[in-house]
Amino acid sequence: LGCLIEIIQMMETFEEYEKIIAVYNNMGLIHNTIGNNDKALKYFNLALEKCKKYQDESREASIINNIGIIYQAQDKLDEALQYFLLALKIKEKQGEPLKIVNSVHNVGAVFFELKNYKQAEKYLKRALKIRKEINDINGLADNYIDLAELESETGNYLQALSYLSESYKLKDQNLTQESLQRTHSMYSHVYSQTGDYEKALYHLKESVKINDALQQENKAQRIAELQEKYE
Repeated sequence: LGCLIEIIQMMETFEEYEKIIAVYNNMGLIHNTIGNNDKALKYFNLALEKCKKYQDESREASIINNIGIIYQAQDKLDEALQYFLLALKIKEKQGEPLKIVNSVHNVGAVFFELKNYKQAEKYLKRALKIRKEINDINGLADNYIDLAELESETGNYLQALSYLSESYKLKDQNLTQESLQRTHSMYSHVYSQTGDYEKALYHLKESVKINDALQQENKAQRIAELQEKYE
């Protein structure tokens, strides 16, 4: 920690503010990864302080979003929503669709967790519209699945199935296995709710099959990484 402080002080001397922000942000990401939420928030807030000082709105939006993600993981949904909305406001000024859509989706997801389904639908549909415009295939699939979950939660099973159908249509367009697994899993849930247990079982089996393959792939990758370190 002492070494880190010295490095940052040297950067301050040369006004290398971009590197200072990057160091604080990366420290926040590292602590977030290992579950040290309090320390992650500390470093993200230090990075945010520097962003404001040097008027770096581009990095500011990203860091605000990172803070929102931590609060969301802690089920502090009101705080998460506050930060996600602030990040969205900044990103809208910058006008980059891919960055905007991620913040729009985050806002919709928090509204869903808050059971404010009307607002959740508004933001998720807005995200869907942007993803179609930029042809974000995996983002589209996940968006359809989230909307299907929302419709299922409110008892609109036919609409939920319609959204899942749209997600499933993307399977031949470089759709990730993670998104396909989510589609099958949600299909199984909706069919269970409607009493179509044959289809529910089919999609559950497909979901489990993909999930098992993904776990095996992750294990193989982990073994390869350890082998490389050993050698």
